[in-house]
Amino acid sequence: MATLGSDSGSMKKHRGRRTILVVEDNDLNREVLCAFLSERYNTLQAANGQEALDLLKEHHAEVSLIILDIQMPVMDGYGFLEVQQHDVMLRDIPVMVATASDSFNEEERCLKLGAVDFVTKPYQPSVVLCRVSNIIRLRETSSTLDAVETDPMTGLYVKAAFLHYARDLAMLRAQNDYDMVVFAIADLSMLNEVSGTAACDKLIKETSRTMIKHGAPDMLACLAGGSTFALLFERRETETARELAERITSEVNASSTRPASRLSAGICPVEDADSVDVAYERALRTARSARDAYSNQVAEYDDTVRAEDERRIRIESSMELALECGEFKVFYQPKHNAQTGKVVGAEALVRWVREKDGYVSPAEFVPLLESNGFIAQVDRYVWYRTVQNQVRWRNAGLDLVRISVNASNRDFVDGTFAQDRVGIVTEAGLDPRYMSVEVTESLFADNVGEVVSMLDALRSQGICVELDDFGSGYSSLGKLLSFPLDVVKLDLSFMRGLEDPRRLRLLEMCIQLLKGLGFHTVSEGVETAEQAELIRKLGGDVIQGYYYSKPLSEEDFEQYLKDNA
Repeated sequence: MATLGSDSGSMKKHRGRRTILVVEDNDLNREVLCAFLSERYNTLQAANGQEALDLLKEHHAEVSLIILDIQMPVMDGYGFLEVQQHDVMLRDIPVMVATASDSFNEEERCLKLGAVDFVTKPYQPSVVLCRVSNIIRLRETSSTLDAVETDPMTGLYVKAAFLHYARDLAMLRAQNDYDMVVFAIADLSMLNEVSGTAACDKLIKETSRTMIKHGAPDMLACLAGGSTFALLFERRETETARELAERITSEVNASSTRPASRLSAGICPVEDADSVDVAYERALRTARSARDAYSNQVAEYDDTVRAEDERRIRIESSMELALECGEFKVFYQPKHNAQTGKVVGAEALVRWVREKDGYVSPAEFVPLLESNGFIAQVDRYVWYRTVQNQVRWRNAGLDLVRISVNASNRDFVDGTFAQDRVGIVTEAGLDPRYMSVEVTESLFADNVGEVVSMLDALRSQGICVELDDFGSGYSSLGKLLSFPLDVVKLDLSFMRGLEDPRRLRLLEMCIQLLKGLGFHTVSEGVETAEQAELIRKLGGDVIQGYYYSKPLSEEDFEQYLKDNA
């Protein structure tokens, strides 16, 4: 009968010690073994394999090692090993086989069934204790490494471990062909904002379970980031990487309660071990590009994507030189008083005109600037350039208007943003009230206290703070009063579909609400006289859009100020 060692209270008495299960049908051998093991360890005893399995149902989590005899009645050691290796709760417990034989065939069979070491009878206590100590130490070291390498919520590898093992696998099995499959969840941050962390965690868990369910048992998988997963797929005749990706994305998207947070996938071949990291990045970009194709969320890295990559690399590699050579140009789109029509300000916009390739669309280069962090240097340049232009226009006798300059989230990373911007204005001798900073609501998602402090510092020096793109995403009315703002800019989407009475009413209520809270309003995207007249009637403060002017070069904006003085 299975027992909890020679002392029934030993498990409680030595709760901090490791526990060893001794499985041996010979009572004397079992007692001798447990006697010298009990000096360092707690022990459990079983007379055969079946008794051991019954005991492990309750105590498997406590057992650090199993010492297993081979020749036993009811269930021998081989039978026990076969059951253990197919039980997810037991297969990670190391087994050391106790044998009186030196048979090579016996050892080989045990090793194939998962045994990790052997000890011979009659037992030599010092040898047994050394082997036991080594096995337990190795197991616990492995468990610690596994905890570092895996995500605790999903059990999948983290990105660094995944790429490491993927490189090893591609090197060891160089004759095999692999594909990198990367999955990306769209708008997970918005899901978090609207539905909370629990909803995000649920979606991540469901996605990981679906990947595991459809993947092969030996397939490498990881949670590479908050919304990104990856698989290393070994090509086989029965299924392609695309078929696997389509099955996973279809199942996840069909069960999702939020269509906007759909799953997309990108696939890229892995050429060799050295190309694993490159394949991951390419598959990730391909997955993100597939988000726009609503009817098909799976895409493969091809010549089109390769051409885009090559252009992106050329653009990124020339950014610093472009800034030094003055290829980044500052344009200004005028802002007019909605009631009087007088020019009262402008928004500074950056444009890139390359010497060889010509005009680069902001939709193409701005996301690259933001992703690699270079946006912070460009934002500072636009601010500096605008301050210098304001001083020049003032010295030329022009009536200055307040000009707003966009600030990205990257600008606030090191905590010096306010000090730097105020310093540029002060050094130039410009009145701070002629400068404004435009931020988006996403800025307040992290480190709210630090961000608020920096914006308060700007306002204390007379620099205006504007909230850009209000209404374009999941704008929070409840948080508006928590942010240090002077102006709220209504997104240009408010100017669409105004023939619908409900949308017209929404625009009216937003303007009234914002003004009632003490904010000045700027209406973007005004393109017609009818829209301008509507904003005037609704009580809007400022208009920005093509109705008055497109963005103008520095020289043209200077003339615009003269013409509208």
